[in-house]
Amino acid sequence: MAYLPLRKIPEPEVSGVARDWLEQIASELRDESTDRRLLCRRALSELTFPQYSGDWETAVEDEGLPFATRLALSACDPATSRSSRNTTPTATNARFQKVKPLLWLCIRSTARWSAVRTSGSACS
Repeated sequence: MAYLPLRKIPEPEVSGVARDWLEQIASELRDESTDRRLLCRRALSELTFPQYSGDWETAVEDEGLPFATRLALSACDPATSRSSRNTTPTATNARFQKVKPLLWLCIRSTARWSAVRTSGSACS
């Protein structure tokens, strides 16, 4: 039920950080030399495993880390993920290959944040 008159909700304090982060990603996407797969992997690693995002390759191979952590880290890389969409004929299209990592990033990050919001954590 809506309470009238509607009131303005204050912007969260982290809005500036989010805008800066999104602008950084946008500027990298404008650069034609950016490897989009690595960009997506870095973005997801920074969101989910910030302590390993700086040296993702070493962390995935580190036998001192639990197997589940290493598997979760590898799931941040679009190259290690497969879905039925990847086996369709359009997946071989060069234009699709350019945006595929970005679609994958959107799907993965949306799923992660939906899980966080519904888990009753402090982020909800």
